[in-house]
Amino acid sequence: MLGINIPTTDNIYNADPSKPKFRDFYKVSKETGRYKQCAGKRSVEECGCTEDMKLSSLVEYSDCRERVYRVLYPAYDLNISLWLRSKNEQDQILYSPFFITITELNNRTNWKATSTKKNPSFSKLRNYYKNNLTIYNPDGLFISLFGSELYHFRVTVIPGVSLCDLFTEFQIYVDDPPMAYPLHYLITMVTAITLGAIVMVYFLFQHHHYAFNITPCWKFIKVT
Repeated sequence: MLGINIPTTDNIYNADPSKPKFRDFYKVSKETGRYKQCAGKRSVEECGCTEDMKLSSLVEYSDCRERVYRVLYPAYDLNISLWLRSKNEQDQILYSPFFITITELNNRTNWKATSTKKNPSFSKLRNYYKNNLTIYNPDGLFISLFGSELYHFRVTVIPGVSLCDLFTEFQIYVDDPPMAYPLHYLITMVTAITLGAIVMVYFLFQHHHYAFNITPCWKFIKVT
């Protein structure tokens, strides 16, 4: 466990070579992270990012990526729809036997994919598929994200079912996560102590003011 603010991935997103790398405080972070499109460049303008590169989810254009799909925490059971696109043909939804594998390109592990629609061929293939990666049915695919910030997934169709190597990538940014324990309790405690101190200071100030500014309501009478 390295902590949420210690990046260790080689991928840099929305890069700006003219500025220091984001969260580049520790040795392990300084030794990771490499520019691709912006390698050897001094500014964003020199990177030469086109509009297609800025919109691309491919890892090779991560330097140029400016905006990604944003969801609010918690991100549970996000439905992922995959489509097969062929030249001069209408897009078709991806279904069996185009079973898929999913990997997170920044080596994040706090996510889970589930495939709700099962069939006999899918169950049999999972038992005999010689690979360490889990396979999923693209029809009825859901992903849950248990962390925050950027996730970068690559979806690959298993070999043997198509003449082409089919794959795609997509990115999701999880925003507005809860504060880590025990930061929330510390902030609550400090806020309560601060408010109590303010009330106490106000009370003492008012008490001091009245104690030394009392107008006497009697007069001494000189007896002759």
